[in-house]
Amino acid sequence: QVLCFQLPCGGSVYIVESKGEMVMIDSGFGIYHHEIMDMLTAYGLDLSGLKRIYMTHADADHAGGGGFFDVPTVMHPGSQEIIRYSNRAYGSKMEGSILGAVYTTLINLFSGFNPPTNVEVLSAAPSGEMCGLPVLGEFTVGGLKFKVLESLGGHEHGHLFFLCEDEGLLFTGDCLINFGSFTEEREKFATLATILMNSVNVDSERASKERKCLLGIAKDLDAKLGTGGKRLLICGGHGAVSTLESGKLTTFGEVMRYAPDPSLYPARGA
Repeated sequence: QVLCFQLPCGGSVYIVESKGEMVMIDSGFGIYHHEIMDMLTAYGLDLSGLKRIYMTHADADHAGGGGFFDVPTVMHPGSQEIIRYSNRAYGSKMEGSILGAVYTTLINLFSGFNPPTNVEVLSAAPSGEMCGLPVLGEFTVGGLKFKVLESLGGHEHGHLFFLCEDEGLLFTGDCLINFGSFTEEREKFATLATILMNSVNVDSERASKERKCLLGIAKDLDAKLGTGGKRLLICGGHGAVSTLESGKLTTFGEVMRYAPDPSLYPARGA
């Protein structure tokens, strides 16, 4: 099973479980950790069996809760350096801009950034390519085989994508998102980074290219899966899980709202 938990602000947290093996993709803001754990428990998930966290990129809303878990977090070496230097523009043509460093410092502070300390760093040497994206390796979850694809560095240096071709799962992080699925509140929050940094992407030209690459992969694989009655599910870093309909991302399945008991968090509810 694949479960997507969209948080009020910031990135989504995914749980992938197959044949008794469980992994997490991205960990959300650190400040949400206790609420995330309560939410996962409410949906019957026992994270004592969690094996690994696979991190798409180093932004606080995707990596900020990794330090709360004892399991290894798998990341690109570029993400490790972004965390080390506290600058999301590291490794890009915008590295010298003060905006990236200031934004990273602020968001890390306000969001309770607790990055992974138990880290497995991938080799950045590609073993091939797929639709113009470097392939850095593979991993399995309960027999499901995932390819690890490297971005072109448009949204952020070291950004990764995870693709399971057999089951039709593509985790795209912040490089391909169904913005049409956003609630009004989430849409407002998404504008803050743009206001503070002018753009959420460190290289807009490369960001455009990597979106085209991802859409190309999605279109080809969805057509292939369709012959067997399956669909490709696009799991973006924000918003709902989606399918590709006439070239547009469309929400897949039912989206449920989780409402925690406010008495559990009196300090925040006061």
